[in-house]
Amino acid sequence: MRYEAADCASLPVFRILETFYFEEPVNSIRGIFNGTCNYLLTRMESDPRELEQLLPEAQRLGYAEVDPTDDIDGHDTVFKLLLLIRSTWGDILQPSDVHRSGIRALQQEDMARARNNNRRLKLVAEASRENGMVRASVGVREIGPDDPLYHVSAENNILQVMGAWSGPQHYTGRGAGSLPTGKAMLQDVLDLAARHSFTLAN
Repeated sequence: MRYEAADCASLPVFRILETFYFEEPVNSIRGIFNGTCNYLLTRMESDPRELEQLLPEAQRLGYAEVDPTDDIDGHDTVFKLLLLIRSTWGDILQPSDVHRSGIRALQQEDMARARNNNRRLKLVAEASRENGMVRASVGVREIGPDDPLYHVSAENNILQVMGAWSGPQHYTGRGAGSLPTGKAMLQDVLDLAARHSFTLAN
């Protein structure tokens, strides 16, 4: 079974975790996994309109669903984080195990306050494992320019992996839109076809 398109669209996060880190302990994962929210937050930085006024634009571009509740309330990011936790450590958590908040309540005054501090607001998912216990959260964080997440704009996503041996690694790519998601789905189909090739009888 392949489900690469379920998380971060064109960014092959499951391949990264299941191959490069197959024999390396991972201490933590962190990132921006929802292209809709990242696009909206980026637009709010340069556009004086509030979040609800920018949603139709994101919907027209194919970044936001007709009902954007799961995106802007953080549910979608929680689901994606749970998949990544399962892929990283094998732990199966429930959505209720993740402390969650979304971007719905953010207003332009919040964006201005962060900008005045030379920071940006991002919806960040993070999880760590210590002594057999996974801790996970999704919420809005103020990010400074020394953080790789600071530089990820528009619909792009980023996965940050802290490996026990390789240290911090960062992987970025387009995280929303029909073409990036379609590419990931196509690759899943091609992978499955390659595994289950067959010969037609004459």
